[in-house]
Amino acid sequence: MKIEITGHINAVDEFARTVLDDALGLWVDKIAADNPDMKEMLDKVVDVDITELTAVLRFKLEGIEDWQQITTDNHEGIAELLTVKVETDEKGNLLTDTVTDNDGDSDFNEFEALIAAGVTGKRKPVATMYDGVELQWQEEYHFDAQNLEIDILTDPEGQVVVQAVEFNEQCDVTLVAEAVFPADELEKIKQHYAELEEATV
Repeated sequence: MKIEITGHINAVDEFARTVLDDALGLWVDKIAADNPDMKEMLDKVVDVDITELTAVLRFKLEGIEDWQQITTDNHEGIAELLTVKVETDEKGNLLTDTVTDNDGDSDFNEFEALIAAGVTGKRKPVATMYDGVELQWQEEYHFDAQNLEIDILTDPEGQVVVQAVEFNEQCDVTLVAEAVFPADELEKIKQHYAELEEATV
């Protein structure tokens, strides 16, 4: 189960002062040598406001040894992580009327559902919208059981380009799907495909 909170979240509570602060501190230490300007800028931070927080939860049930996940079957028996979304007001109060989940309303498109189901087979090639345009590589995700690779790239305008590439035993590759998303969705898209990759290993 995954909970996504957007809006305003108090960044000075106990959790933020420990886990989040320690994680940020480790990252600052890591980049200090490579980017002193960034370290200098972060040293001047006087306040932090969390505008989005995502937590992936698992549950230990009495009498059951293994940790349990809550999923929903939106594509005829294909398990998908249940995702609960809620917003807050400017003071960080949860807005109860904004609570939604993806039960019956999948976060997967039909193509991603096929990946999750392990469906293989020949797919029709498509032409890229970026013929002759240099794209910047961001990340890739492998679905070997389906002979697929998902490549995450950005175009010269910063938009996110998602390409699904089919490969065979001869290492021939064929573009079978391509989609474009706004630049500010890059991290969400990377997280989405990382979760899908992990769920289908």
